[in-house]
Amino acid sequence: MSHSLSLGTMVRVVDAVKSRYFEHSEQSRRGGWIGHVSELTSKVFPDYVRVDFELRPRQRRQRLKEFIPLRDLEIVQRLDDGVIVCLGPADRPLATSVHDLLLACPDAQIIRLQQAWKATAAGDWEDAAHWLRNASKDGTTQWHTQCAGLAKLFSTAAKEASTVSVLPHSAGAVI
Repeated sequence: MSHSLSLGTMVRVVDAVKSRYFEHSEQSRRGGWIGHVSELTSKVFPDYVRVDFELRPRQRRQRLKEFIPLRDLEIVQRLDDGVIVCLGPADRPLATSVHDLLLACPDAQIIRLQQAWKATAAGDWEDAAHWLRNASKDGTTQWHTQCAGLAKLFSTAAKEASTVSVLPHSAGAVI
């Protein structure tokens, strides 16, 4: 897995596309759009995904399967009160995201994040999700929210790995 996206992951087009592309182009108008990953592309286009966008104001039909580069997307999460929180860029690998959280973590959370980083390096997604969930419960800052979002992504990765008939644990037991 070269990036942290899976099917159904909620993403938002970054506002930087407004200055990255020609001002009146279709790509520059997408800044701020929110959608869900509907298809991961093949090895030919590893840095692109297809996204189903939510309806925008004054839009009559949903935009289905737009072909979007990963550098134009960021992973977001909708909280229970409807607030959307950014969890990080979509083109960053999972281990790097845990590493970034480790570098920015409070002193009381260093051990938990070290354990999550080790579990990520070993491919043990469920164990990494466990450590990140516990770290996220100790506060309400943006850092804690990012830990919770990454724990959710890791739980999804663990479920996907278990449907392939191999447990995501480092023991590598087969069902």
